Amino acid sequence: MSISILITGGSQKDRYNKALEEANLTSSKEDTIVFDSKEEGGIAPLKSFLSNLSKKPYNSLYLAAIILEAENLTQEAQNSLLKTLEEPPSTTRLILTAHSEGSLKPTIVSRLLRQEVGQKISYDIKLPEEILKSAPSARLDLCEKLDMLEWIYYLRSLLKELINSGTSTKIIPALVKYIRFVEKISKEPIANPKLARYLIVSFIPKELATSLPILQDSATI
Repeated sequence: MSISILITGGSQKDRYNKALEEANLTSSKEDTIVFDSKEEGGIAPLKSFLSNLSKKPYNSLYLAAIILEAENLTQEAQNSLLKTLEEPPSTTRLILTAHSEGSLKPTIVSRLLRQEVGQKISYDIKLPEEILKSAPSARLDLCEKLDMLEWIYYLRSLLKELINSGTSTKIIPALVKYIRFVEKISKEPIANPKLARYLIVSFIPKELATSLPILQDSATI
């Protein structure tokens, strides 16, 4: 699944702030670039912006490219964006904002994780759960398919459930420390993304897997 997302709902300011928040998950300020479609929605300015996506991140795992209020892009510009979304550079993460999903081409929306301001991103948790339940040796094979950003979202949801359950407080400090480690790894300029995934599954706190049944009984993640 793509690690690029579409943010809708709320006010324009809400969407902009959420886009910056999402960019900060994987990219430094130096590796975050912004294109405002309300000011320049034509194909020429967009192509100029997209040409920057081939550059390597300066000090992060990903270059975050924010396209604000993407519904202002012309149809020609949206077609150009679609081509980039179909074959995005491996070190680039696109973040779009729009007032609604229906304001963009369905083919663009289908290639993005969708998040409404104030709501959680929905994604398949089967792989993260399988990794957590598996033996350390099996995790290295499973993590080949792991999306780094989805793993961060999943860990944060586990942390919330642990806090709410009030039954597994011993793991909370270790999980907080691990989440910070994963977020740091996601921003490090590691040449091989596979190595980054190997590192994060190699340092999963051993107590975390034992907490999973408790969480599943207490709430749905």
